[in-house]
Amino acid sequence: MGGLRTTLARPVTREGIGLHTGQPVKVHLRPRAFHDGRVFVRTDRSELTEVKANFECVCDTTKVACLRSPQATIVTVEYLLAALAVLKIDDLTIEIDGPEMPILDGSAAPWIEALEAAGRRSTSANRRSLRVVKPFVVKDGIRSMTWLPAEQFCLDVQVGFPGHNRSSERWSGPVTPGVFSRELAPARTFGFESEQALLRRRGLIRGASWGANAILLRDDQSVAPARLRFADEVVRNKALEALGDIALLEVPIIGKLQIIEGCHAFHIRALRQWLSAQDVWAWAEYATTHAVR
Repeated sequence: MGGLRTTLARPVTREGIGLHTGQPVKVHLRPRAFHDGRVFVRTDRSELTEVKANFECVCDTTKVACLRSPQATIVTVEYLLAALAVLKIDDLTIEIDGPEMPILDGSAAPWIEALEAAGRRSTSANRRSLRVVKPFVVKDGIRSMTWLPAEQFCLDVQVGFPGHNRSSERWSGPVTPGVFSRELAPARTFGFESEQALLRRRGLIRGASWGANAILLRDDQSVAPARLRFADEVVRNKALEALGDIALLEVPIIGKLQIIEGCHAFHIRALRQWLSAQDVWAWAEYATTHAVR
């Protein structure tokens, strides 16, 4: 988890439509010379507006991860942030010409492909990590998040779909770049058939295309499209979303996280409580002169 901080070796561009706005958007990922994290820049404004990808900028988390500065808002950032965190790309400028990140195929796989094509290069600053040193639990009704000491970052996610006629699902394992790329990044966003009319009335999911960039969970327990990428694709997508929220810490975690019935709002509250309990975690920093391979 230690080593030198990294940025991209070269710029890369992706474009698509927003899941909720339905608006076309183009994103340029550019190497960043400063050691100040991942920074979004709204290029569609008369003055360039920066929004940092950290807890201080989190706003509405009803259905997506949302970041805000005094001048601008950016939503649906979780899939890119998850990919950046797992690949340990610490410093990056993310230029976007609209209010919402493109949903692409509904997963983080296109972002992994783009980032691997761009490559990484080391900077001169050391990367720090947060090590879990004591067990810690946050509960809120049926939801819970538990931190446990471990020698590497592991995730255990369970979802039971309360209020919906679906069987519970669970995914557990170490979160390495290889595991993430194979087992979590391809998992697509999803929605329930019983909720789509309400979401559309609220002005959401205007860019959703069932089968093209999202999975529709029908009331009879069938799905659209009929062919899933994984039998438990839904819980894998929930794990992916959790990683995007955890990325707002701006540093890697060394430890195991167990999440039951998580959602964006709960993840953020729980992570903030964990950070406030400073006796349960400790900084870990490693000096090295080895470049990224």
